[in-house]
Amino acid sequence: RPLAAGVVAIALVTAAVIAQPVLDLLDLSQEGFWIAAGLVLLVPASTRIFTGSTRDVAGPAGALVAMALATRDGLGVTILAAGITGLGVLGATFLPERRWTPMLERVIGAAMVVIAFDLVRDGVIAV
Repeated sequence: RPLAAGVVAIALVTAAVIAQPVLDLLDLSQEGFWIAAGLVLLVPASTRIFTGSTRDVAGPAGALVAMALATRDGLGVTILAAGITGLGVLGATFLPERRWTPMLERVIGAAMVVIAFDLVRDGVIAV
């Protein structure tokens, strides 16, 4: 299970590093991508809020958000955030399943909603 933390960090860093070249290759605007990433992030955020569980840390939403943040906030900040996320996943692998875990998942889901709306807002304002 600790391998998952490394996989998460590598996946998010890779997404951040390739963000600008992919947007350039596909001729996509950064602002439009921020909006799309925010909307996609709402799906796993909703799952976390309503069910209290998830398995999608390095899924498509995470990769899209890493790409959006890399183009919005810079590569260095995004790589730091990916490393912190990897450490969080590593810490979570050592925690036994407890009754408070679903509550924590819901709090994380709420934070994801805030990030999603922030991306959408910044994209709309920039357009």
